[in-house]
Amino acid sequence: FENWGGPGGLRDAKGNTISEKTPSSTNFVVWWDGDLTRELLDKNRIDKWDWTTATTSNLLTAEGSVSNNGTKATPCLSADILGDWREEVIWRSADNSELRLYTTTHPTDYRMPTLMHDRTYRLGVAWQNVSYNQPPHLGKSLHLFSEDFSQGLTNWVIENNADSTEVKIDQNTLDIVAPKGFTLWYKEPLEGDVTIRFEAYVVDEGGAYDRVSDLNCFWMAQDPAFPDDFFARTKWRNGVFGRYYSLRMYYVGYGGNSNSTTRFRKYDGNYEAFQKGSQRPDIIKEYTDPAHLITANHWYTVEIRTKGERVSYLIDGQLIFDYTDPAPYRDGYFGIRTTQNHLRVKNVTIIQTSP
Repeated sequence: FENWGGPGGLRDAKGNTISEKTPSSTNFVVWWDGDLTRELLDKNRIDKWDWTTATTSNLLTAEGSVSNNGTKATPCLSADILGDWREEVIWRSADNSELRLYTTTHPTDYRMPTLMHDRTYRLGVAWQNVSYNQPPHLGKSLHLFSEDFSQGLTNWVIENNADSTEVKIDQNTLDIVAPKGFTLWYKEPLEGDVTIRFEAYVVDEGGAYDRVSDLNCFWMAQDPAFPDDFFARTKWRNGVFGRYYSLRMYYVGYGGNSNSTTRFRKYDGNYEAFQKGSQRPDIIKEYTDPAHLITANHWYTVEIRTKGERVSYLIDGQLIFDYTDPAPYRDGYFGIRTTQNHLRVKNVTIIQTSP
């Protein structure tokens, strides 16, 4: 979270100055251009703050429209009026003969319930008209969770099968060199409909473990033996892949088996069957063609969606797996998995799309 006012520059949540430069206005904010940060709404303009360059750019100037309340420069109304979660703005025409509704034309990669489903937000829409000229705010963040690794790995639990594993963070990117099995669990459970997104890069630069393979992940994971304490057997699992058959979860192995297969499975937690006969859960779908395998040294965007009975997995916006599960897993933990590999991860976000 960042804040700014008159003097003092741009500050973080602890009050530390980030930059002497600040965004161009201290008025309304609006979800406009399709990402999960809000843009600046002031007078008849919508501007975007770029924190990487400390500059502001204009997205919309409502020509022929004007704001209200003198120096307060407020619109007639800003709200999620049309209902795709981005917000619209109503201004009056300069001659007061029209009310004009402006809507974004920017596409978005995010899907979630309309903001009017949030009662705190609806209250905010009402107060614009009857009491307080400020934009509406949600009762919760659009992000259930967002990770840039600036605080280290405080939100994560590592299960690792090699003492020589190297884990470091550089420029908000997690860098993992894993001689053996390695799993990184987000330590909070998820429930209901969620969208999980992260960026991943399989490194092939001549290093000892720069093996192009295994950009993998687990989600909605539970341990049937310890339903109230998922991490009770962290030391036992310890990154050893076979022991993950003890979990109930969904799994995608993207570019597994030395980048020869991409598979989707649903684990049922029957570890005994695996122990006795190496019986594994059925493969729901598998690819072996190069188009569905890993390209090294490329930043992939991985997206996992759960919505009711539907489970979807996308790579760089392409739908890879789309499964309707008659008995879906609706709660559990999310983990990133690799083995004998050099993997980089950044920009993890989790969005609650409905309870």
